[in-house]
Amino acid sequence: MRTPLAPRGRPIGRSIDWLHTRVLIPAYETGLKRRRTFAIWRGLEKSQWLSGEEIGRLQFQALRRLLTHAAETCAYFRDRWAELALDPASIQSVRDLERWPVISKHDLRANRQTIRSSLGLDMLSKTTSGSTGEPFTIEYDTGSLDRRMAAAFRGYSWAEAPPGAKQFYYWGVPVLSRAWRARWKDEWHHRLYRRVLENCLEFRDHAAIDVLVRYERARPAALVAYTRPLYELSRLLSERGLRPTPPRAIVVGAEELHDFQRALIESVWGAPVFETYGCREVMLIGAECDRHSGLHLTSEHLVVEIVDEDGRAVSDGQEGRVVVTDLYNYGAPFIRYDLGDRAVKSGRRCPCGRGLPMLERVVGRRLDVVVTPDGRLVPGEAFPYIFKDVPEVGRYQVVQVAGDRLEVRIEPRSDWSPEVAASLMDRLRVVLGTEIGVHLQTVDRLDSGTSDKLLVVRNPWLAQQREAVRPTRAS
Repeated sequence: MRTPLAPRGRPIGRSIDWLHTRVLIPAYETGLKRRRTFAIWRGLEKSQWLSGEEIGRLQFQALRRLLTHAAETCAYFRDRWAELALDPASIQSVRDLERWPVISKHDLRANRQTIRSSLGLDMLSKTTSGSTGEPFTIEYDTGSLDRRMAAAFRGYSWAEAPPGAKQFYYWGVPVLSRAWRARWKDEWHHRLYRRVLENCLEFRDHAAIDVLVRYERARPAALVAYTRPLYELSRLLSERGLRPTPPRAIVVGAEELHDFQRALIESVWGAPVFETYGCREVMLIGAECDRHSGLHLTSEHLVVEIVDEDGRAVSDGQEGRVVVTDLYNYGAPFIRYDLGDRAVKSGRRCPCGRGLPMLERVVGRRLDVVVTPDGRLVPGEAFPYIFKDVPEVGRYQVVQVAGDRLEVRIEPRSDWSPEVAASLMDRLRVVLGTEIGVHLQTVDRLDSGTSDKLLVVRNPWLAQQREAVRPTRAS
């Protein structure tokens, strides 16, 4: 395993990094939890340097095993593929996967029981945050979790942020109170991994200094953040002429990173920005290396397709839907699963020499910010955290229509009730406060507008305000 590069910013206690990365965390993951995460990570560090053709062969072998397994042990796939006369034995290349049907969140939700394997594997379940406006529960076997974590370790290590290097997370945290046991477990885990968490979901302009003070006190090797909240924080620090002590690197995710955002963040923090792309369903999909030439895909564990509306691969350089197959989730397979995202396919090879295929960029993952009358900036990422635990809501959309008014539009499920509405309003108030009016509106169907992906949080009012002041600033 290659060691991280020397730090570009503040001096870091490398011996402490080594202790956590090479001793404490492996002892926890391998010894206590009996996970294969570190062994798989070592394998990924080697396989990334294989040629594209060699990685493709490994990927194809894993794909055939997965399709065969799904046809033999998952009733949903067996029956649906039989109707379409699809035989896993007939597949000759990864490209042949185009003949298989694309599945949606609705398919997974409606067929949850029959998608599970009959082998009775040890399973885990989590609720997605619903960045496309439709939260749901996902399932995967414990073995696939080891691979997902290993892929995240590798991707973050490209940004000099491997497990054990101290990290300041400007991230979303649970907005509601939890049992003490869950809080204690999370705190212990973050201490082991040397993560300092700062909630970006309840940010006010005047709190920028407080965040900076806590960052400086933490002395992290890396800053990990949601893209838009970090950009807003960086903008405020820049306006005040403040420059934090540079970390080694900055890792951003959760939405598209624009060039202007990257430029400002790097200027303020004095460190390179590394973009990542992932989702709750499969975790890390792609990440930048230090050449910043695009996002390397986790192709040893995933098949990532960029397709048109008919499920056919688009040409290099073209934008399309992101469809993913998890090659190692045998418990409840994701096979040609439509994430609801859009990305631009790349045919280039990175000058770093890795054989992993790449994405040019991810588009269509934008979440707007809500501005409250008392000056709070509530990032769009706050709302998926609220809605993910409200199963009575189908899809939702949050729209700020005025400076003091928010419309929350909901496609209700059959078990929607006044009691659920009242509970949801309480959750919203935890994050939004009481200064802004919130109107819950149920609708038969939400309109995604000009895009086939629903924008969960929109702020046309703020866009109008910014447009109105632009000529004045220009003058």
